[in-house]
Amino acid sequence: MVLGKYAITIPDGSHEYKKLFDALGVEKQPKANDYIRILQKMATIYYNTANSITDDLAVYNKCICEINASFTDNNLSEDQIKSLAKHPIITNLHKEFIYPADALL
Repeated sequence: MVLGKYAITIPDGSHEYKKLFDALGVEKQPKANDYIRILQKMATIYYNTANSITDDLAVYNKCICEINASFTDNNLSEDQIKSLAKHPIITNLHKEFIYPADALL
């Protein structure tokens, strides 16, 4: 999985804790909310700073791709869409985070 420092993958040898992890709500795969949370965290780190997203570009692309797939499959709620619109989660040609309302196609 290409989520870098934004998600933790539990090692395969941890199956002895499966019941506990299930009870705690540990998921096998990220969901749309997870990708949204990661994008929002990235925006907090990179928006209006001199920090470059270069190291996290693969994570950014994965999140955008997965959120787009959820949207295409009608699996994003109105609240999730509104949440995305309130954060600078789009990157421009210079790899700077901007608000969706400031982006042009």
